[in-house]
Amino acid sequence: MQAHMQTSEPIAAVVTATIGKPSLEQAILSVKNQTIPCKHYVFVDGKEYWKAAKEILDKYPDVIATYLPMNTGQLSFKNSAIFSLAPFTVKEEFIGFLDDDNWFELQHMEEAVRSIQDNEVDYAYSLRNKIFVYGDRHFICQDTVESIGHFKRALPNEIRVDFQDTGVQLVNRMAKGAPLVDASCYVMRKNIAIRVASAWYEGAIVNDRNVLKRLTDINAKSVCVGKYNVNYRTMLDKELITSLMNNHNLNEDEVLSTLYVFYEEINNQHRRMFGGKFPWEA
Repeated sequence: MQAHMQTSEPIAAVVTATIGKPSLEQAILSVKNQTIPCKHYVFVDGKEYWKAAKEILDKYPDVIATYLPMNTGQLSFKNSAIFSLAPFTVKEEFIGFLDDDNWFELQHMEEAVRSIQDNEVDYAYSLRNKIFVYGDRHFICQDTVESIGHFKRALPNEIRVDFQDTGVQLVNRMAKGAPLVDASCYVMRKNIAIRVASAWYEGAIVNDRNVLKRLTDINAKSVCVGKYNVNYRTMLDKELITSLMNNHNLNEDEVLSTLYVFYEEINNQHRRMFGGKFPWEA
């Protein structure tokens, strides 16, 4: 691994599918600023998105941009076709994936590649921070419940949290879905990415779960990096916020604070069920 770190030649690729969202620029910068050199391949998914994407991509000539004439992400396929294609189009030894509304912490690719090499495995995955967005405001909670890969969730499927001072009761219901590694959290050896490429497309809207199932089916060896190196945006439900404001006489600040405490309490309950320490923590 040390020899790799001494060369400026990228050994890692990052693939992004985009429709030209403004958040693409943050995604690009997060790849550009990685602690190891990475080649960033960005696929613009459909002619109707060329203009918006080009305004961003023209500022970053080091990014390899491909402009697709048709939109492959319709009918819930999103980035599936592009992520399926990606392993056959890049030359680098390791491949990461990044949605255009997410971004990496600086060390994500280096720590994932090092984890693969040091543990002699086929792929690695980081954990993620969830960025809960409401308008121009947000709060951040670590995801210790959903995108945790092969670690078995210890929480019940339904969790209720009561806020005695305001009378608010919030309920979190979790389906018994297949294990999840978010698409942006994966880094794979190229040969493994090729072997599971079709799983992205076959999985459609649940492509990341389908990829993990395929990796498991072929007995691919993995390691969890154990760090929250990926940032995942998710929009807060406007109807829920409006309902809490109207029904409990709360202002916007109070509602967002309540939701933050709610998600943190879920994490705290989960940690307690593991005896105070998650299995991926050193």
